[in-house]
Amino acid sequence: MYTHKMTETAKRLGNIRSIHPIVIVKEMMQIAQQNKYKDYEFVDGNINFPFIDAVSAGSDAGGFVLVLNKSVIKTTDTILIGKGICFDSGGIQSKGDHMEDMFFDKLGAVLTFSYCMSNPDVGGLIFLASNLVGPDSYVPHEIIESRLGKKVFIDHTDAEGRLCLADLIEYAEELNKSARKITIATLTGAAVRFTGDNTFALVHTPDVELKKKIVEFASISEIDLWPAPSHKAYKKALKTKVFGADIASCGNMTGGGSMTAYEFLASFNKKLTHLDIAAMGVQDHNYTGWGIKEIDFIVNS
Repeated sequence: MYTHKMTETAKRLGNIRSIHPIVIVKEMMQIAQQNKYKDYEFVDGNINFPFIDAVSAGSDAGGFVLVLNKSVIKTTDTILIGKGICFDSGGIQSKGDHMEDMFFDKLGAVLTFSYCMSNPDVGGLIFLASNLVGPDSYVPHEIIESRLGKKVFIDHTDAEGRLCLADLIEYAEELNKSARKITIATLTGAAVRFTGDNTFALVHTPDVELKKKIVEFASISEIDLWPAPSHKAYKKALKTKVFGADIASCGNMTGGGSMTAYEFLASFNKKLTHLDIAAMGVQDHNYTGWGIKEIDFIVNS
């Protein structure tokens, strides 16, 4: 179910300009209280999220993980998983002068929260963290082991979102193996170059029927989505010969960054559907609230 109120909630949260996850969390809790929404919980800090911990290590704020619609998370047919990087400096391998809109790297989490709060049958997982530089920052060419033992060779510290999402994909599998998993993230600059600004979000999915529906509805301008191409070369690009590593985080391919990012995520769940929304929603350094209608379309397709 899509409502204008959900879009307004996403817009309110998305336009918060703070590097501190707790600021976003407090605003979410205020919105939850105003809407009498109580079906959420913070994941116990003793539960291991190695990638989120690594990405947030350069910040003194740490990270948060929230379960949305916790009462159905183990039985629902669908779990949304949202990326919530409150500010993305690029880490040690800094973005340089190209980070002015990186307050908006949390839109996947914002949209997931806004949608799940009004759709109690859909489960949600979000993380909130910042990718900053500090004495404990994670660094390129580290090998970090996932929750379930996959060893990832870190190609670049600005590819932080896929790492954090991998934590939650594995966690979602532990909670509810049969549910469809849909990740939502401002994931790659490559998606922007692929589609252009504010034209389409790329949808990566092995679901052929969903791809057909997207093409049909996008052609009559009902949704701003487009199916991404798939090819075995994208998966192959993530192979690594580095001793002790199972997979590279980025891959050795010229171009195709959105597609290789998806293949990384899909290595944690082969049936995964992913929305790369990096091209959408930010205009004149403001978030427009875009995305709720598109998420509703995917959930109900």
